[in-house]
Amino acid sequence: MSVAVGLLLSWSVALAAVGGVAVARSRARRAHARRERTGPATGTTALLVVRPCCGAEPELERTLGSALTLAATGASLAVVHAVGSEDDAATSAAATAAARLRDCGLDATLLVTRAVGPNHKAAQLARAVAAAPGPWSVLVCADSDVLLGPDSLAALLAPFADPAVGAVWAPPHEAAAPITRGDRASAAVLGRSLHAFALLAALDRDGLVGKLLAVRREALADAGGFAALTTVLGEDVELGRRLRARGWRVARSSHGARSLARGRPFAAVVARYARWMQVVRGQRPWLLPSYPLLFFATPVLVSAGLLLAAVALAAGQAGSACGAMAAVASAVAARLVVAAEAGAATEARAAGPWRLVTDALLADVTLALAFARASTTRALVWRGRPLAVRPGGRLEECT
Repeated sequence: MSVAVGLLLSWSVALAAVGGVAVARSRARRAHARRERTGPATGTTALLVVRPCCGAEPELERTLGSALTLAATGASLAVVHAVGSEDDAATSAAATAAARLRDCGLDATLLVTRAVGPNHKAAQLARAVAAAPGPWSVLVCADSDVLLGPDSLAALLAPFADPAVGAVWAPPHEAAAPITRGDRASAAVLGRSLHAFALLAALDRDGLVGKLLAVRREALADAGGFAALTTVLGEDVELGRRLRARGWRVARSSHGARSLARGRPFAAVVARYARWMQVVRGQRPWLLPSYPLLFFATPVLVSAGLLLAAVALAAGQAGSACGAMAAVASAVAARLVVAAEAGAATEARAAGPWRLVTDALLADVTLALAFARASTTRALVWRGRPLAVRPGGRLEECT
């Protein structure tokens, strides 16, 4: 009994230590960002802004139209809305948004890419870059659900003052009011857990998330371009690896990427995070055990601690029972601190103590279900297409 309690205490201490490091680094970065507030972007950089679109999204016209706010920065930019085919459900909204941007004086086009390849997003980006109008020095890739703004662009471009920086990414978080259980689960994962990218990036310095990404033209060419990533799941992670391997730095923006995605069923959200874990399984498999050990450990640790405490009390071992309860208390306290900091780092809506607890639990359950799925199958469905993930993160289409 004492050995089991000792292991449980060690686990809870390790969990608290990792969470403490993430929280401390996140707070330090937020404090630095407040002191070094980025000013408006200037027009010294020629930008190509590509918005890959696929399928109907409730806020698509609004998010695509948000590129209009970039005109106020004075930056020289061209905007491309990329769709796979004319009959894609996103085509009408993407065309309407491009027309509105043109009416306001922006260089905006709709590009039907007819992209092929297992990784449809990478294929779309490759076609859009190849067909890009005019010269550009920095490519900005923004997912279709991302709401752009002058502050987000300025923060994304600021690190390029260092010529060694090849790419800059913005930690994504959910900014739309949840309307389904899936929306709430996704918001909890990205805003109330250690998986919040503002915290995760403090632990994993080699990460890169492509929801809102800027990359130098020469750095992208050096890494082989997006055409070399169309058979890889997690093209953003692989792009970051290739850039670093070629001597480029990858920086993180001080401003998050605001996603307006909503209306998702819970099963779709679980599948989404399972895909992210399959990226880890394919490209960095040694990190996969960190999910049950750190990311959704609290419910397991609390359940085990309460069980051990009950058994110890029944056996008359009060000391072991106290040790088990100490492990439970430590795990719960650490988890709530992580939840609070994740919310602060992502500007999540204020939540009372009970909502903080329920959101933390929802995030842990969502991650646990996604982990179970990612660990037991290499099959996935992405944008309605059946695929299989092979070792190394290589994607294959399934017939």
